[in-house]
Amino acid sequence: MTSVTLTRVDPISYGKIQAVFAAIVGFAYGIFAAFILGTLGILGGSTMVISGGLAIAMPFFGIIGGVILGFIFAAISAIVYNRVAGAIGGVTIDLGSKPTVINSINKMSLAKIAAVVALIVFIVIAIIMVAAFPVIIGMIGGGIAASSVTGQAATTGISSTLTSELQGVSGTVEVLLLIIIPIVGVIGGFIYGFLYALIYDFLAGEIGGIKFTLSAKPSTITAVDPMSYAKMSASIAAVIALITSLIDFVIHHTIISALSVIGIPIFDFVIGFVVTFIFAWIYNAIAPRIGGIQIVLK
Repeated sequence: MTSVTLTRVDPISYGKIQAVFAAIVGFAYGIFAAFILGTLGILGGSTMVISGGLAIAMPFFGIIGGVILGFIFAAISAIVYNRVAGAIGGVTIDLGSKPTVINSINKMSLAKIAAVVALIVFIVIAIIMVAAFPVIIGMIGGGIAASSVTGQAATTGISSTLTSELQGVSGTVEVLLLIIIPIVGVIGGFIYGFLYALIYDFLAGEIGGIKFTLSAKPSTITAVDPMSYAKMSASIAAVIALITSLIDFVIHHTIISALSVIGIPIFDFVIGFVVTFIFAWIYNAIAPRIGGIQIVLK
């Protein structure tokens, strides 16, 4: 068994693969949107031509948007990973013999990467929320003012008072958002990464790790075994769903939360298995044509 560290993911190869997957998802959403718009067009009478035209165009919009956004987000994700891995070290995994099997994932390395990536994402979210806070204050004040037709003067007074109070504390709220949200992201990312690796290591000993085929340098993932990938991904999703459902049951003690302890893990397992199996099957189909994801292992 060989212990290696994933130090780099090629942004272009990763972007191409994700662009294809996003295009497929975008096409599916486009078909669904076309169905909705087509139905509205039939019911809408005069708007039928416009809705029909949009319905025809939606699948193409879905494909184009999926390719562009899928490539951009995947490439950015790879760039962020490479920067973080260069600073604190990449994810360390133990590989078995051919066909290559991921026998275990180093918990601390995955937790650190997940925590730093979550920090970056949540900082961006916090900045967006702070930038949108004045708009939210205005919407709250406007909503109160428009909520009552009678007693307009009193309602306007309440709206002005609340808006003034919110504006008075906006600076404090914005500072708290910039501090608390990234902290929550770091803690949540670390716990999730550690928990994911912990569950993976346990399940790998029981049902076997994910199998894949790795070419010579530069290392390229040329194929992923659909069954092993689907089993592992679905099992991890089910275990995480079971943990969160149990926590929800302990807090709420309701019949729905009790049923969720059984239903949600089963649902997540089935959906996770189907989706990841299809993902691996599509990956194996397109990797020989556009190239697999290139990685650097040390």
